Amino acid sequence: MKKNLSVSIHLIENAYKQKFSYLFNCAYLITGSERSAESILMNVICQHPMPEEGEFDEIFSLIKQLSIKSASHEDAALFAFSGDVTGVKLALSEWILTLDEKKARTLVLRYALGLSAKDISHLTGDGIEKVKAILERGKVRASNGAKGSKSAVSLLKAACREVLATSCFPPDFSAILRSIERVIEDKNCRQERSFSVKPVISWLFTGILMILITVIVWMSVVLIDYFREPMQAIKPAFPAYTQSPENTEG
Repeated sequence: MKKNLSVSIHLIENAYKQKFSYLFNCAYLITGSERSAESILMNVICQHPMPEEGEFDEIFSLIKQLSIKSASHEDAALFAFSGDVTGVKLALSEWILTLDEKKARTLVLRYALGLSAKDISHLTGDGIEKVKAILERGKVRASNGAKGSKSAVSLLKAACREVLATSCFPPDFSAILRSIERVIEDKNCRQERSFSVKPVISWLFTGILMILITVIVWMSVVLIDYFREPMQAIKPAFPAYTQSPENTEG
């Protein structure tokens, strides 16, 4: 089992190592909590340990759904861009990072992750009109820097993806894999215990059922034989009529 388990973990690592940071950052941007993001990502990886390359769009959508469901305003209040911003190169990205963090997060949620104004309002606690105003301000700023065929929206998307990539420092992937390994190992142990107990329970249930059937059949035969016999009169302890000694003498 250990050998197969180690192979599985190796395959999981190969499948996710290029996507891990991006997926974690997505979950963090939505939930506002690194702990929640880590829990969601582990849950998704355990459900889909070795996805094909074309399945990552579905995994990304699943992470977004789970993150939106688990997000809270308490976590949103503690949200902070805490990653390495040295990777930021676009001027528009630098401008986004100068904004209030809730406003910057609103732009990234919309233009990097594609969330609706309604979902953003739910995550940040701001009203929809305020969210729309922040998004419009981002468009205006991007329009000022737009050149040639590049639209303001395409510039915003590029800048927000750059900010997303540097939003926080993801946890060590090796530590996540060790946690996943323990989860898988524990799951395998529970399955082995359930497999070893099931035959005993099955045989016990079958034995009890056979005994009950045998008893029912035996009682049925006895009762049938009993009701088939003619009812016999009960013999008296003494004869009904006995001659007296006087009558037998002469």
